[in-house]
Amino acid sequence: MEQINSNAEEQNAPRRTKLIGYDENEYEIEVMKNKEEKKRKLNLKKKEINLFIILKMVIVVALIAGALIYPLPRGGYGILKLVVCSIASFYTYFYYEKDKPVGNAVIASFAITIVFNPFFPVRMPMEMWRTLDLVLSIALIVSIAADRKMYKTIG
Repeated sequence: MEQINSNAEEQNAPRRTKLIGYDENEYEIEVMKNKEEKKRKLNLKKKEINLFIILKMVIVVALIAGALIYPLPRGGYGILKLVVCSIASFYTYFYYEKDKPVGNAVIASFAITIVFNPFFPVRMPMEMWRTLDLVLSIALIVSIAADRKMYKTIG
């Protein structure tokens, strides 16, 4: 009877296969390395999201200032365009490197870079610029809310 019970216990116990030339300690070390790598990537992703939220807030403040303060002091619009263009070009590069097939984020950030380019300016009436500034700042606020939601779901 005891022989039958011990065979039944062996069948219910989780099976560990022994690989030739692979020590169990090496397996545990490999598992620990994988866990540490996942934790490091998660912390890096959190830092990226924080950086993106801060940069988007800078753009929102600049755009709202450009739309509501009329007229800006001399050179104010050039500085506004330079700030928005440089941050948008950073986003374009990052999104392009992250998503090799070009997605909506790459196209949107590239369009913002072109429109707010201070070196080859796009000419529009002031009212159109103010409207564009407000619409873009609202879109970025929605984007910030989505980034914060993603940050909370990550951990």
